[in-house]
Amino acid sequence: ISAKMESSDIRQLKANTPYSVQWWDIDRGGWKHATEVKTDANGLLVVPAKPDQRGWAYRISRAVRDG
Repeated sequence: ISAKMESSDIRQLKANTPYSVQWWDIDRGGWKHATEVKTDANGLLVVPAKPDQRGWAYRISRAVRDG
C-alpha cells in the first residue's frame, strides 16, 4: 500500500476463509506481527489498517490451523 493509501481490499479469494496478513516495514526492514482476517461470503478480504503513515508492504497467506 502506498504511503497515501489507508486500506485496500482483495477480491476473489476463497469465501469465509481465514487469512494471515503481515506487514513489512520497508524503511527499517522486518515483519510485524501477523493478523488473522476472514473473508466474507463473497471472498472479499479487507486488509487491516497500516501500522502508521509510512510506506508498508504486506503479505497474505491462508491461515494454518493445528488440529
